[in-house]
Amino acid sequence: MVDIKIDSNLDDKLIIGAGEAGGRIAECFSSNGFSRVIAINSAKADLDGLNFPLDRKFLIEISGGQGAGKNP
Repeated sequence: MVDIKIDSNLDDKLIIGAGEAGGRIAECFSSNGFSRVIAINSAKADLDGLNFPLDRKFLIEISGGQGAGKNP
């Protein structure tokens, strides 16, 4: 695991994580005390795996919630 120091000047910014990787990065910000963090994904399973409040997770329904890369 890499220890990353996050500048506290980001408190007034909104962190938006898009996709699986972006959601995990957003989760890192959230676990480091940043409250203005949301995740956007087209795969419900990816959002379910994130450890931050449900009201900050947004599902874009493509392919029935299976993700943009799936072939329904």
